[in-house]
Amino acid sequence: MPIDLLLSLTSVIVIVIGLVLLRSKTGAKYEVKVLDVVIGLVPVGVWLLASGKLVEFGVGDFKLKLQEITKKPVAAQITKLKEQQSAISVGVDCKYGLEDQIIKSETFPEYVQFKYIIIEESCEDNKRGESSPKFYALLSVEDYKQAFLAKSSKTDGDDFLRLVKSRKIDEFARGHIPSFIGRENAVKSETQKIEAIKLLDRLNVEALPVVDGAGAYIGVVTRARLATSLLIDIAEVAK
Repeated sequence: MPIDLLLSLTSVIVIVIGLVLLRSKTGAKYEVKVLDVVIGLVPVGVWLLASGKLVEFGVGDFKLKLQEITKKPVAAQITKLKEQQSAISVGVDCKYGLEDQIIKSETFPEYVQFKYIIIEESCEDNKRGESSPKFYALLSVEDYKQAFLAKSSKTDGDDFLRLVKSRKIDEFARGHIPSFIGRENAVKSETQKIEAIKLLDRLNVEALPVVDGAGAYIGVVTRARLATSLLIDIAEVAK
């Protein structure tokens, strides 16, 4: 059996079992309903469509509604990350508050569960004290620590900042930082869900940065939130 088919069937089974168990907690019987199977099958079909492994999925009106669902924009699924709460900002041509603290494992701020490091450019204040930062790249804190703070790493935090300031972090990221996503792969609020899913699969990452029309960072859209939103939409359609 092809590995893709095996994984797809496993995903369906896991989803269906999860729905049955979830419903049983409310006092319902342990039984598999048609709706459970539909909810389990459709997300898998969407992922297979996105990866090009499935040409067509669904029939009749349901197929049309499924196409409408996947073409919805990602705007409602954007997670806004706050500086010094869930994200750490680093500047190409400016300096942010936590830059000095992240260069060593001993000083890395552990008081907050940071998830991402956001790199921005054009963040230097002008003569009027204003700035218009543009998104440059994003990477996970976990990958950053592995690449620059681990004892086995040949690079350190100072090297990271040097690469960022010299605009060479893109070159280093290839093969060293799996979660690294440059501005060329950022999406916008109006990007369709299906396009975001395809990009997530192509880059093999769990999150994509979102920018506005001016290239300024807005937040991230994750594979998990997209999958959840699809499940909710599909459940509504399948009623």
